[in-house]
Amino acid sequence: MKLFTKRLLIIVSMIWCQASAQQLTRYQPDASELLTSYQRAARMDTTVSKNVYNQQMRLRWQKDGVTFTTMVQQKDGAREFLKGNATSKKMEPIFNKE
Repeated sequence: MKLFTKRLLIIVSMIWCQASAQQLTRYQPDASELLTSYQRAARMDTTVSKNVYNQQMRLRWQKDGVTFTTMVQQKDGAREFLKGNATSKKMEPIFNKE
């Protein structure tokens, strides 16, 4: 009895999935929807890029495998280039701000 119930459930599930797949239609946005989406994305990009700062972009490891350099975006928009040492866990500016 259990085997019959499992097979019946599988068959019903397959029929239901096939029927529901046939009812789906492909979404095709029109020109105004595309324009609105691109404008919203541009506003989001501007908003995020002005408010995200002090995030390390990418570590560039030196050949010794212990030291690295990175760039950090400051709140005022300035960029600070840093040199770090993984062993001592210290970071220092590469360039003197004075």
